[in-house]
Amino acid sequence: MESKSWRHHYIQQFLIKGFLNERAKVFVFDKELNKIKTKEQSTKSIFFEEDKNTIFFENGKSSSIIEDLLYMNKDNSFSEIIKEFQNSKLSNENLLTTKKIAEFANYIIDLFWRIPYSDEISNRIIDNIVKKNNYEINEKDSFYKQYRSLLYQFTLKNPDKLKNKKNGFITKIFEIKNNLLILGDNPIIYEREPESFDDIFDLDYCIAISSNRIVMQSLTEVDFFSDSMVMDYNNLVIEQSKRFVCSGSKQILQSCIEYSKNVKELDLEKEFRENIFNK
Repeated sequence: MESKSWRHHYIQQFLIKGFLNERAKVFVFDKELNKIKTKEQSTKSIFFEEDKNTIFFENGKSSSIIEDLLYMNKDNSFSEIIKEFQNSKLSNENLLTTKKIAEFANYIIDLFWRIPYSDEISNRIIDNIVKKNNYEINEKDSFYKQYRSLLYQFTLKNPDKLKNKKNGFITKIFEIKNNLLILGDNPIIYEREPESFDDIFDLDYCIAISSNRIVMQSLTEVDFFSDSMVMDYNNLVIEQSKRFVCSGSKQILQSCIEYSKNVKELDLEKEFRENIFNK
């Protein structure tokens, strides 16, 4: 199978669309260059890596089957729940059903294993598997990319033992005024940094699904999402993103960047997370 695609989004375009301005574009901050790009970007031109999921073989051929079949099939399903959470009235009693909440939680796990943040984590996991089983690998690139695509399934392998499954968690969608929320290449804010497969599924977390909506899943109910919580969330997104952060508003993005710079030396990450999750 010849490679059919090369622009492989680790943040899917259906999520990015929740942050677009009236011109259907976003402004992008490049942390590496420490500046906001001059030109606004479309959904297809950000949060992707060229041939990230393409398998290259020693005979010169290549395949993008992971992206074009496996991920595309999942994204076609996940996009529906994200669009519904982005656009439906929050008063709709059928919005947060058990089935939809579970599907959204599955999306978060899938997203975690596709973002740049988890590149090194997945490589370490696969390195250990290869070493433990004494695998002899001829085409390392092919093996690692295929194995990484299965980490989503491994995370869901034993959900019954997790505290959230046992005790129940609370899912809420909060409406944020003035479209203040931003999106980064590591957009999931956990109560603390995940350290295991269980943590990815089990920790309290929140994620902006649009510039004016944020979803939170937590064991302890959070009643509101204040302006200070929005500032803390945006700051954490900037801090933990590997390289890119975006917003439909250049002014909002610039304000978030300046705020992040001002508080960086104060080492307030723990306090920000505690404020968001009311710990």
